[in-house]
Amino acid sequence: GADNVAAARTVIRHVLDLGHRDIALLFPDVASNDRARDRMNGVMDELHRAGIKVPPDRLISCPYDIGEAKRLVRDLISAPGRPTAIVCGNDIIAHGACYACYAENVGIPHDISIVGIGDFRGSAHLEPGLTTIRMPARRIGRIAAGTLVEMSDTGMPPDPFSQKVEIELKDRGSAVRLEH
Repeated sequence: GADNVAAARTVIRHVLDLGHRDIALLFPDVASNDRARDRMNGVMDELHRAGIKVPPDRLISCPYDIGEAKRLVRDLISAPGRPTAIVCGNDIIAHGACYACYAENVGIPHDISIVGIGDFRGSAHLEPGLTTIRMPARRIGRIAAGTLVEMSDTGMPPDPFSQKVEIELKDRGSAVRLEH
C-alpha cells in the first residue's frame, strides 16, 4: 500500500510552504481507521515540527460523508475567524468542504485553501481542481493480486511481505500562497 504518514506529511508540508498557519483539520474517526490515524499522525507530527498547535475548534471529526463534511465546513466558515486552509483526511471530505464553500460564496483558493488525500474520482474536475495526494489504488490492487497468486503457486509468503508504492502531490490550484 501507500505510506499514509508520508502522504499526510507531504500535503501538510505543501500547505505550510504556502504560508498557512491557521489550518483546520477535517478527519474521519481515527480510533477505528488505521489509515486515518496514520494520516492524522503525519499531519500532527509535521505541524509540531513547524511549531504549530492546532486549537480544538480547528480539529474536526468528520465521517466519510460528503453531506456531513459540507455541513461541518459551512459551520466552520460561517463562524468568526475563518481558517486560511482546510486539510481533509480524504478527498470525500474535501469534496464536501468545497461544496460548502461554493454554497456560502467563499472563494477557493483565494478566500480559503482546501486540500485532500486520495485523488478520488472527480477531484480533478472540481473548480478549481482539488490539490491532493494521488494514492495509486489500481497499482496497489495489481500488486496485491500478484502477491496472492504467487502465494497460491508457491505456498510461501511473499518476499518482501510488505511493499510501499509511491505517492504524488497533485497541485491543481485549490491551495495558494497566503498573501500577507
